[in-house]
Amino acid sequence: MARPEAPSPVVGRETEVGALLQLLDAGRSRATALVVDGAAGIGKTTLFETGLEAARRDGFTVASCRPAEAELAYSFAALSDLLRPALPAGLGQLAEPQRRALAAALLLEEGSGPAPEERAIAFAVFQLLGQLARGPLLLAIDDVQWLDPASAAVLGFTIRRAAAAPIAILVARRDTGAEGSPLGLDRALPTEQLRHLRLGPLSLGATHRLLRARLGVSFPRPVLVELHRTAGGNPFYALELARALDQASGPTLPGQRLPVPASLTELVSARLAALSPEVREVLEPVAVPGEATVEMVAAASTDPATVVERLRAARDAGILELGDERVRFSHPLLAAGVVAELDDHHRRALHARLAELAGDPEQRARHLALAAAGPSAAVADELEAASVVAARRGATAAAAELAELAASHTPSAEGDTARLRRWLLAADGHYASGDAQRSCAILEPLTAQLPPGPERAQLLRRLGEVSFDDLERSERLLHQAFVEAGADPRLRAEIVTLQATTAFLLHGPAAAAELAREASQVVEECGDLVLLAGFLAQRALAELCADGLTPGVLERALELEELVGPPPSDTTPTLVEGLRLMYADQHDAAREALQRTHALGVERDDQPARTSALLFLAELECRAGAWARADEYAREMLEAAEQQGLDWQGGAALWIQGLVDAYLGRLDLARARAVEGVSRSRADGDQAFLERNLALLGLIDLSTGDYPSAAEQLTGVVRRRHARGAWEPSLYPARELAIEALVAVGDLVEARSQLEWLEAAGRRLRTPWPLAMGARCRGLLQAAEGDLDAALASIEEALVVHDRMAAPFEQARTQLIHGSLLRRLKRRKAAREVIGDALSTFEALPAPVWADNARAELARIGGRRSAGSELTDGEQRIADLVAAGRSNKETAAALFLSVQTVEGALKRIYRKLDVRSRTELSRRLSAEPPGKDA
Repeated sequence: MARPEAPSPVVGRETEVGALLQLLDAGRSRATALVVDGAAGIGKTTLFETGLEAARRDGFTVASCRPAEAELAYSFAALSDLLRPALPAGLGQLAEPQRRALAAALLLEEGSGPAPEERAIAFAVFQLLGQLARGPLLLAIDDVQWLDPASAAVLGFTIRRAAAAPIAILVARRDTGAEGSPLGLDRALPTEQLRHLRLGPLSLGATHRLLRARLGVSFPRPVLVELHRTAGGNPFYALELARALDQASGPTLPGQRLPVPASLTELVSARLAALSPEVREVLEPVAVPGEATVEMVAAASTDPATVVERLRAARDAGILELGDERVRFSHPLLAAGVVAELDDHHRRALHARLAELAGDPEQRARHLALAAAGPSAAVADELEAASVVAARRGATAAAAELAELAASHTPSAEGDTARLRRWLLAADGHYASGDAQRSCAILEPLTAQLPPGPERAQLLRRLGEVSFDDLERSERLLHQAFVEAGADPRLRAEIVTLQATTAFLLHGPAAAAELAREASQVVEECGDLVLLAGFLAQRALAELCADGLTPGVLERALELEELVGPPPSDTTPTLVEGLRLMYADQHDAAREALQRTHALGVERDDQPARTSALLFLAELECRAGAWARADEYAREMLEAAEQQGLDWQGGAALWIQGLVDAYLGRLDLARARAVEGVSRSRADGDQAFLERNLALLGLIDLSTGDYPSAAEQLTGVVRRRHARGAWEPSLYPARELAIEALVAVGDLVEARSQLEWLEAAGRRLRTPWPLAMGARCRGLLQAAEGDLDAALASIEEALVVHDRMAAPFEQARTQLIHGSLLRRLKRRKAAREVIGDALSTFEALPAPVWADNARAELARIGGRRSAGSELTDGEQRIADLVAAGRSNKETAAALFLSVQTVEGALKRIYRKLDVRSRTELSRRLSAEPPGKDA
């Protein structure tokens, strides 16, 4: 596109300016980022400002901020700057949950209710930026290394949400030795959409042009060469050295050593010393931590009337930059130089004055802490109150830091109670912000200081909760916490709830179910219905995965959820009900429950709840044969996990996406995901998804005919699962696949042993999955033993159960086995029909690997299907009802099938009869002679 010409404010950076223009061009059509790295003074900010100007000329909406080191400790300081053009008017355009979260975070309203999560704030920022943009959008952050942690976390989430939209992202960062990309850009964007640009030193010629343009000075070449060498090509250093050289008395002769200070620190000090005392006074409140404005500097000054004049003098000297209201140093070294010249007494007095002026409770508390000469009860109270405010804003890292400051400022005379309370606030804040290691480091010494009892039990409970990366340690800590909890009903209930979760993860469902049954009365007695609803949901999940639900437990949890709302957990009663229905093959009802769970997670911006729902929705659609939909859910979950660096639910996300890949024939990709899932699950100690990923490798081997590897892999999984007490047979495909592989390799003794367990489970549960899989596996074993008639009867028994399941892939696999048996019994016509039906299903799903298997089996029969028997009995019944005018839903209800099964069957019917509509189908069937075999 044509670009308006404008002089570039940068010198010697033509290549870098070209990279900026490429960023803007690409950002019109997709998310694209440019990270500019370089040393202090190398010209990053100048290049950054050039990018902003170019973007505005090109019609971009620009949302930008330039955080300063002094603002690093203040929650959401940078975010406030970034959103300033859209606030407060833009808040009214947000949905209420997002409006409330952002208003609380930015202290635009008094917060009420639970603290907003960073994800909720990020979603609000994403929406607000979308409203702000009136065309292409540039998100720009200079000096990203000074971004306060709360703003950094929210902007990281925002960028991941925006990764699918057209947006240009420009980030400038000082070299700090940090690896990777800032704000998680390398996880949010593909490699080709993220570019890193390192600013190197200016050339000799560029340095000459810079000095002419900025200072109007020129030096003889030998002097210029020495200046360039001394500055190392750094523009800031070159300018400072040139100023000193220009002000030196007498000319500098060729070969003479330059009159430069011994260090840049001395140079900066000399630069500041050239200012009048009155101008230096207005620099002081700008240099210390906090957001500096003209109004604040005036309020802190001894002569407010002349503040603007003195600020302009500092600006003209190149020390300060003045915006509409904001005041900042032109370079961080200048701010550091001002602070270094303050003696302790003067510095504390300055912070005390700024504390009086601060309107933000966090800024006030931090200034008071910096003003204090030692412990102070009043300062500690202010810091604790500010910590609570920060937590309510969702700035958990800042809340933790403030609480630590409060504890360290607590005088000995206040006793241990206040200090302990503040350390606990700090530990909770660190854990909430994701820093479990720091939380443990605070809690461990506290537990050693307290005598056994309820107070220490509180610490042990917290320590057990934050130690989930070491489950055995967590189990020991929680056990000791319960022993010391005494008669505190609430504390005892919290501890046993965590114990149940630990037992599930460490020992498996059976152990967790047993513990939960024994502990139920403890939670009942605490009187907290929300806690009870969450505990009963955990118990129901453990029982469901182990040996079956205790009647009434899940029903009670659902009633409580209806009464008090969903508990703050990703294991809600509705989620467990969705799993119960899925395992019972009641897919429509299961889908409705899981979709409600997902919708609630989206509404609350609760990532764990949303992601758990996505996992099980994808699994449900795999079973139901809606593989395109399963692929969408799995991809969404995997993207969410990848945005966290696969640190959270990585094994689960890799398994479900790999399972979909395997079904859809993407076997190489499926295997790669399963291998990574095994590694990730082992590293996380996640036994459940370690087993699932191993089982997925077995499924891939079985699909490709590598039966020895499949048998070894799958029998290992079955033993592991059984040892953990995960006895629900339809948790995920494993035992039935193991039996199939064992039969194929001739290990009939082990196959029979596994079959006996599977059939016993079917008789116990009376749900379709184990009944159908048991009958199918029995048929395989009988065929291997040479009893083809008995095998045929077993397979036909399985097909009867399949009619109750709406699981087209598994039904087609059973049909393929059925056809193979018919072929071996010399019933070729019937075999051809059944295998053809299986092939139709495999093609419709699509399951290309199994479609190839079906074609290979058809090739063993030879000949072709007769036109007179194109439809199966089931398809004929569906065709008759549809031709008679019934809708898909009415047909499904009449035949006790799912709507999806009817839709899949109709596709096969249309293809077989070469029709394209219901009208053509009706005409075709009307033309069939009476009694024609369908």
